Amino acid sequence: MIKIEREESPENTALDKEREKELRKIRKLAKSGKLKSKHFKSLWSDPKVKDFLYKSQHGKCCYCERKRDKRETDVEHFRPKAKVEGVKEDHQGYWWLAYSWQNLLIACKTCNQEYKKSKFPLKKEKKRAYTENSDLGEEEPLLINPLKEDPELCVDYDLKETRFMAKAIGKCERGEKTINELTGINDRRVMEERADKLKDYRGWAYLKNNGDEESRSEADERLREYISPYSEFSGFARFYFEKEGCL
Repeated sequence: MIKIEREESPENTALDKEREKELRKIRKLAKSGKLKSKHFKSLWSDPKVKDFLYKSQHGKCCYCERKRDKRETDVEHFRPKAKVEGVKEDHQGYWWLAYSWQNLLIACKTCNQEYKKSKFPLKKEKKRAYTENSDLGEEEPLLINPLKEDPELCVDYDLKETRFMAKAIGKCERGEKTINELTGINDRRVMEERADKLKDYRGWAYLKNNGDEESRSEADERLREYISPYSEFSGFARFYFEKEGCL
């Protein structure tokens, strides 16, 4: 899991053209207390919207960093647009953020549908925003937002384990929740794919530390590729190569 650097969002998408009209409709339903998921028009499904998000993340899930075909990904609402799982009935979700670029990410179906779902726990529930005029800055989400912060400050890995599980740094509650409850970072399938990468990492780390000048130069080039945001599991790669003294 790494910080996502995103360029300015495109214009003239369905998200931009129809946002205000849809929000007016949603706002009325929210005020009446009758808002349901079915009332949201999925403007985020506009191919231009998903293409932009997908390319911005280099085809990777915002949480587990696996690369997936676009068809195997979902447009994820960081703050759930409708009802939030585990929150009392009168909270109708963060409906006013349903069409906000800053609330949209690409996630693999494992992370989004099996783990994150509509969960959004806070450190202090009493600080939860209930209306569009609420101050979101008062909230303290337990889910790390890779669009706003650097997850690598809270997440590292256990190289002593054969599965190379992600773990929270220190006693970081947000790291713990993000890893173990809200995403598939430690899902068995994800860990198996991550472990496969380590086979290559080890060989290049050895050459970097023990090879001749030509081998070290080649290793440098490969390491740059592995830790690039374009590469799958680049956060794990950076952690491993730093531990091996290669960076």
